[in-house]
Amino acid sequence: MAAALRDAFVDHLRRERDYSAHTVAAYARDVDQFLAFLQRYEGGGRPDLGAVDPLALRGFLGELGRAGTGRKSLGRKLSAIRSFYRFAIRTGAVATNPARSLATPRASKPLPRVLSEEALGAVLDGLADSGGSPALRDAAILELLYGAGLRLAELCALRWQDVDLAGRTLAVVGKGNRERRMPLRAPPRQALQRHRAEAAAASPVHEDGFVFRGRDPGRALSGRQVQRIVGRVLGRLAEGAGVSPHALRHSFATHLLNAGADLLAVKELLGHASLSTTQVYTHVSRAHLKRVYDKAHPRA
Repeated sequence: MAAALRDAFVDHLRRERDYSAHTVAAYARDVDQFLAFLQRYEGGGRPDLGAVDPLALRGFLGELGRAGTGRKSLGRKLSAIRSFYRFAIRTGAVATNPARSLATPRASKPLPRVLSEEALGAVLDGLADSGGSPALRDAAILELLYGAGLRLAELCALRWQDVDLAGRTLAVVGKGNRERRMPLRAPPRQALQRHRAEAAAASPVHEDGFVFRGRDPGRALSGRQVQRIVGRVLGRLAEGAGVSPHALRHSFATHLLNAGADLLAVKELLGHASLSTTQVYTHVSRAHLKRVYDKAHPRA
């Protein structure tokens, strides 16, 4: 029964669901792998699909995980088995779906990409020494992304009324319309002062105007334009190829933690709603501490 049901399921995906050949082949392989496991699980007999329980499914996924299958692939296989059992229930072959109660394994997220303090410092110092409108604007952009940890959307939405140069603070409206006030330290503050003076020489600067203007002074620089600027400037670095603006935010958080900043304080500076979102940076910092230990300890 299992083999015939498998063939009917694959035909259903191909004809009725109109899945691509690649997806159909992947689902077929996943179901075949599952059926082969059941045959071993039941001592070589024909798999009884109606007798399969969540424990057997966990055993299947556990076996694959121990063999090196990644969490993303495990999630896809579980999804295929869920679909297979939904089809089996509709055809009357089984009464329940044992995969329904199992949570899909979450794919592990890669650690944030972080640039070295030395490399970033050299680039930012070089921009600060440059003249001309584009270089001064680019310096202000990078200083805010790295020096204040802004998100790309937050940077693009920034208006001069949000910038208090005298009070040395920055008002930022982040995700969920949550506002936070950032300290504005010397490098980003000075970069903004130079950028504002240069922008005002070209056309009047209004308090409700965007800090980073596009070709039309009434419109903000787009996120794509900022990405190109960051890519061009940081592309000069050996470690900067393909770097996104968000890597500067990652670097901001990681360098703070490496220097001993409190995790809760970094959470507030980043504008995270949950501490768990900020904790990903502790993994990067632990890697940094391990490198320091390995390099410095006589018994490492």
